[in-house]
Amino acid sequence: MSLVENIKQLCKSHNTSILGLEKELGFSNGMTYHWNTSSPTVGKLLKVADYFGVTTDYLLGREQLSHEESEVKNKMPEQIKNQEVLAAAYEALDRELKKEPLSAERMAALTETIRVLSGINILS
Repeated sequence: MSLVENIKQLCKSHNTSILGLEKELGFSNGMTYHWNTSSPTVGKLLKVADYFGVTTDYLLGREQLSHEESEVKNKMPEQIKNQEVLAAAYEALDRELKKEPLSAERMAALTETIRVLSGINILS
């Protein structure tokens, strides 16, 4: 997609219009549409990229995913792995509880393991 098409798409996904964007950034009315035939200044391009939280490469069509989408995509394998480990910890706890009552020490150790893996404090 072209620069202007990418900006239109970002405006749509952020519930704004090109006119609203131009007003917010202090651009003259219709300036963005002129970028179909002429190049914007680096400063204006950076303002638009910062406004939407994307890279200039994304705006220019050189990068397919926005910066936010790239970060989410990069973290997915780690999150999936953490979920799998957490599920395994819960299964191990369930097996342990079915065998015999846990000592306070063992329960504290398992609780701490689950808390660390899940990133939350399950006792609060």
